[in-house]
Amino acid sequence: MNSLLTDFRYAVRKMAREPLFTLVAVLALALGIAANTTMFSVVDTVLFQSLPYGDPEELIFLQEHQPESGVLPVAPANFVDWQRESETFEAFTAYVGPEAGSRTKFTLIGPGGEPERLQGTSVTANFFQLFEIESVAGRLLTPEDLETSGDQTVMISHRLWQRRFGGDPNIVGETVVVEGTGRTILGVLPPDFAFPEANVDLWLPLNFDFSSIRRAHFFQVVGRLPPDANLASAQAEMDALAKNLEQEYPATNANLTVEAIPLRDRIVGDTSQTLLLLLAAVGLVLILTCANVASLMIARATTRQGEMAVRTALGADQQRITGQLLIEMMVLALVAGGASLLLTQGLLTLVGQWAPEGVPRLDQAALDLRVILFTAAVTLLVTFLCGLAPVLSSRRLD
Repeated sequence: MNSLLTDFRYAVRKMAREPLFTLVAVLALALGIAANTTMFSVVDTVLFQSLPYGDPEELIFLQEHQPESGVLPVAPANFVDWQRESETFEAFTAYVGPEAGSRTKFTLIGPGGEPERLQGTSVTANFFQLFEIESVAGRLLTPEDLETSGDQTVMISHRLWQRRFGGDPNIVGETVVVEGTGRTILGVLPPDFAFPEANVDLWLPLNFDFSSIRRAHFFQVVGRLPPDANLASAQAEMDALAKNLEQEYPATNANLTVEAIPLRDRIVGDTSQTLLLLLAAVGLVLILTCANVASLMIARATTRQGEMAVRTALGADQQRITGQLLIEMMVLALVAGGASLLLTQGLLTLVGQWAPEGVPRLDQAALDLRVILFTAAVTLLVTFLCGLAPVLSSRRLD
C-alpha cells in the first residue's frame, strides 16, 4: 500500500511537471471515452432498458395487412370485433397517430401563456389503464368519463405541465380550449411516459361511434396478454379472427390478415442495427485514440530511460516498474474519465436537440448508474491499452 501511494503521488507530480503532455493525453482520452459513453447511454436507453409501462413484455402491437395495400392501420370496426371475440388478450386499446395520416396537431388556449400548437393524439378510454401507469397529478381518463363528460376532457404531458403551467397541481380541474372545444384537465402523465411519440403533449378521448367503420383504416392498436400467454398463441388467435371476419365481411376484409409484434420491436423499429453500428464505430475511435496516446507514452518513455535504469540499479524489479507505469496511466485515465462525464452530459444534450427524428426514447438518455459503471469499465480498458506499450518497452531496458 505504501508503494501504491508513493507511485500515485509521483504520478500526480509527473503530470504537473508535464502540463502539455498531460493536457493532450487527457483531452484525447476524454473525448474518446465521452463519445463511447454517450453512444452507450443512447443504445442502453433505446434498446436495452425496459419500457416505462407495467409488464411491458406483455404488450403487443397489432396491425393489418393486405397484399394490394401492404401494412395498414386497423379498421375501427375490426378493433371492436377483436375486443368482443378475443379470448387470448386481456384487453385492447387504440389510438390515432400520424402513421395513419390523421391530424395530430392541436391548438391549445388557456392559462399559462399564449395560444400554441401542440402535438396530440386521440385514445380510447382504457388507454392508460392498459399501459398500467399512474398520473403524477390528478387522475387518468376512464371509460366512465366518456359516459359523463363526453369529449370534454384532456390529459397533458409532464413536460407541458412544467413548461406552461409551472408544475402547478391546481391546474388539474381547470378548463383549457383545444381546437375550439373547452376541455377539463383530468391529470398529468409521468415524465417518462412518451407514447406514441416523444413529443406528444395532449391525449384526447376518442368519443364517437366507430363500430361500423370497416373500410377506413386509422386505428393503431395495442393489446395486453396475460402472463401465461405468448406471442405465438396471440398470433394464432388473430389469424383465426381475421379468417372469421373475412367470411363475414368479404367486401372489406378479403385477404386481410393481422400481424402481432412485441411493442418494443414496434417502438425500436429498424434503429437497432444503426445504433449498434454507431456504437462499434465510436469503439474503434477509442481504440485509435488509445493507440495515439500509447505512442505518446512510448515517446515519453524514451526520455526516461536513465530514470528507469537508475531505479533498476537501485533494486527495483520489473514488477515494481510495471506497477509504477500502470499507476501513472491510471491517474491519467481517471482524470480523463472524470472529464468525459462532463463532456457526456453536454453531448447527450446535443444529441437530444440535433438527432434525426424517428429514434425512439432518445430524450430519456441520461447519465445514470449504468452509464457511470460503463465509463469506469472503459477507463480501466484505456489504462490497460495505453499502459501496455510503455510497460513492454521498459522490459527491454539495459
